[in-house]
Amino acid sequence: MAIKGVEFACDGAGGAVTMTISGLTAELAKSFTVDIDAVPGERTVGFTGKSDAPGYEMTVRGTYTPAEKYVTDGYVVLDIAYAPKGIETGRTFVFKTGDGFLNVTKDILGTTKYDGIVYPNEMTIRNALVSIGKYLGTKHDEIGMRFNEDLTLDIWIKPAGGDEPAHWMTTRYWFTENDGELILELTGEQCDAFCEAWTGIPQGPYTPIFIFGLDDRVPLAMFYEMDGGRLSIGIANTQNAAALSMFADGFGRTWPESQAKTELMVARDAMWNAIRDGQQVEIAMTSEPGD
Repeated sequence: MAIKGVEFACDGAGGAVTMTISGLTAELAKSFTVDIDAVPGERTVGFTGKSDAPGYEMTVRGTYTPAEKYVTDGYVVLDIAYAPKGIETGRTFVFKTGDGFLNVTKDILGTTKYDGIVYPNEMTIRNALVSIGKYLGTKHDEIGMRFNEDLTLDIWIKPAGGDEPAHWMTTRYWFTENDGELILELTGEQCDAFCEAWTGIPQGPYTPIFIFGLDDRVPLAMFYEMDGGRLSIGIANTQNAAALSMFADGFGRTWPESQAKTELMVARDAMWNAIRDGQQVEIAMTSEPGD
């Protein structure tokens, strides 16, 4: 595992020692904190630790060697074991497109004015999601996801009218310290494939879904919830609003003038308005019941 930095902190003399690890994920702002037990030696300090978060379990072991004046810089030798547990691994979750493919999971307050007409934000967004789901159903019958123990995520897509799903991409994933949050890591090529398949246009400079992170790894922040063996998962703020904007500028531009197209354009504005008002807008797809 590649990391960018390690910091130690001690809560006073003889207090608890914590280690913060940065750079494990592509998301610059995300780090992992582990409580450690330190054992001082003659020249080095050995340590072990464990972090048991809702989505993962992490154990660390290593040594810290302080800087020696005029001879060496200080350095850390670190071994990390990271085990995911937020989502069942090895199982394929299947999400059917069409009516009900995408749903609002939290109340959205407020209204949006468009062409002189005032629209309720939540109802407009819900109606637009129904139209988006039906439209995507003309291109893809279903999408499948399988989270693996080695922190890779396999994704399949079954084309509309196709007989079998086809492997689409394999990405890396991480659960963070926040319950119900995970980060996918994509390549630049995978970002373009994602945008083309689900919005109709490649990644653009104006309302990008993806912002490059560490070492050209591209993070996509997501939220998830497991309930009765079913997985609900969606793109987090504000990347979800960017995705809706790209859909409106991509597939949405091919729609004939209709109430559905108007609602799509209003929904785009309504999402951004709600987010600017400090609301947490959550739109998720939910998997089919398990076997």
